[in-house]
Amino acid sequence: MQLMMDRIRDYFKRLGMNEEEAEELHLHYYREYGLAIRGLIKHHTIDPLDYDARCDASLPLENILRPDERLVSLLESLDRSRCRVYALTNAYKTHATRVLKLVGLSHVVDAVVYCDYSNPELYVNRCLQFVQTRARVLPRCSRSSRGGECDALLC
Repeated sequence: MQLMMDRIRDYFKRLGMNEEEAEELHLHYYREYGLAIRGLIKHHTIDPLDYDARCDASLPLENILRPDERLVSLLESLDRSRCRVYALTNAYKTHATRVLKLVGLSHVVDAVVYCDYSNPELYVNRCLQFVQTRARVLPRCSRSSRGGECDALLC
């Protein structure tokens, strides 16, 4: 997390801000827009794909992320005739696919919902519509710890 924050602040500094200004504006854009990049696009002339290359893509994830075999096994064991697996991220697709590969999940994910940095408006890609139109609530259990009500699993 700190590595990413450092890279985002460095990006702000490349726009001519000092450390204090970069930190303040980064936090403001994050609070105001949910993503620093949205504020950067709205108020500055930047190339979102350059931002991605300098921030997300520059992270040394190969040294940080490892597969969690229990999670991989769990997702592999799902009945895929009843359930689909979607990865959702506020990052661009290249970062999402890189992370999924490093954590050993790329083969179990049916689709990725991501922010399309190549679109200046940063609309979430059409995959979100795909997920919403095909999602259904399936019972996960016959009884739950909450007095017999079923929990719901979105698949």
